[in-house]
Amino acid sequence: MSKTTKKSQPPKTDATRVPLSLSLSATALIEIEAAADGSNIPALPRFHMVAYTGTPMRVSGWRYPVILDLAGLAVPSQARPIRFGHDPLSGVGHTDAIRVEQGQLVATGIVSRDTPAAREVVVSSKNGFPWQASVGASVDEFEFVKDGQKVMVNGSQYSGPLNVVRKRLG
Repeated sequence: MSKTTKKSQPPKTDATRVPLSLSLSATALIEIEAAADGSNIPALPRFHMVAYTGTPMRVSGWRYPVILDLAGLAVPSQARPIRFGHDPLSGVGHTDAIRVEQGQLVATGIVSRDTPAAREVVVSSKNGFPWQASVGASVDEFEFVKDGQKVMVNGSQYSGPLNVVRKRLG
């Protein structure tokens, strides 16, 4: 059984074109907590999000389903900015932990910005709005699993055709 491992290359113009990045969507839960010291000053709102479930997904620009091998994730810092709509001028807060839990990529953090976007996220969350998170990453190395081949990723076995992103920067 042969597998094809590819390093990221400039995009091709035919149907075999593979993007150099990923953009994922997942559910985010915003929790409003009371101040820890017992004062009347409320604590900053916290969020908890499942950024990736560990299973195949359809990603724009990729012909076949994509699975991120969580063992290949490189997170340069636990403190990563959280932005509304990927807009650097619409900051919401930052993460304080990014980790793999039970085969999922999970992030927690604080709504630490005082921006219209941050206020919108907090108020809407209090009203029960089901926010989704969109996560981006560069693809450093991926493996194409051909039709009929099998591969183990994140503790589960999958059949091709699909792409397994083995190394990426989150």
